[in-house]
Amino acid sequence: MGCIFCEFVKGRKKHKNNYPLIFIHKTKETCSFLSIPDNKKETHLLIIPKKHISFFEDLPPKILNDLAYHLLLSCKVIKEEYPAYNILLNNRKEAEQYINHVHFHIIPKKKNKEPAWVNLTKEQFEELSKNLREKFKKLSTKQ
Repeated sequence: MGCIFCEFVKGRKKHKNNYPLIFIHKTKETCSFLSIPDNKKETHLLIIPKKHISFFEDLPPKILNDLAYHLLLSCKVIKEEYPAYNILLNNRKEAEQYINHVHFHIIPKKKNKEPAWVNLTKEQFEELSKNLREKFKKLSTKQ
């Protein structure tokens, strides 16, 4: 089996936990979507390059620039509703990178420092995806 993120980009694969794969935002080189771990607890936003690139240091400048801009837009969208967020990049096996495809996690936090999106039902997950997509559209047109 190939890279699960590459399969997502090609439209050949869905989340294995029965939640839909809904792209939140796309650029020429990148895309973002909500990810829900197997334990179904902490949902977060993932941003990936569309092209398969395993490790951060291998990103070509063009894709790196697009990825950085997508990350910036994502943080602006999250900051509209939440006071803080974590940005996480695990790079290589020793750093707990389980999928060898560059990907940033953005985890919104509530005022009490707890993750904002926890134990979402499928319906809540779909509604959140829709709302985030709308926020990206509005922000993208302002830029």
